[in-house]
Amino acid sequence: MLARRPFSIRELTRRLLAKGADEASVEQAIRRCRELGYLNDADYALNLAKRRLERRGPMAIRAEMRQRGIDEEEAREALHQAMEGIDLREEARRILEKRFGETPPADARERRRRQAFLARRGFDGTIILELLQD
Repeated sequence: MLARRPFSIRELTRRLLAKGADEASVEQAIRRCRELGYLNDADYALNLAKRRLERRGPMAIRAEMRQRGIDEEEAREALHQAMEGIDLREEARRILEKRFGETPPADARERRRRQAFLARRGFDGTIILELLQD
């Protein structure tokens, strides 16, 4: 499984148990993979955050990490590291322009549509309002 893509510890544990492996074998395999450096939730979370910041905001990324079983503190730290030097407002603008072009919203309905789009992408309401007021 790890040859195809990286997993968090909790994700890999769930998958192995779902395939019918017994708990003792799964624990032993997880322990061994951690010793060899194949499983590291902190590295996994950092790489996930860096990849996702190209298309999503921090709230969506944090939710995905939680879903994948990353500890809240590790998720917060990884997101903080990944966002160093990144202007979230500019990222949101780039994503918005990629989806809707550079033309401003024509009416209130279009503005709400763009607000909903950015909210689904996980951007903070403050950033969304600032962008759509410009």
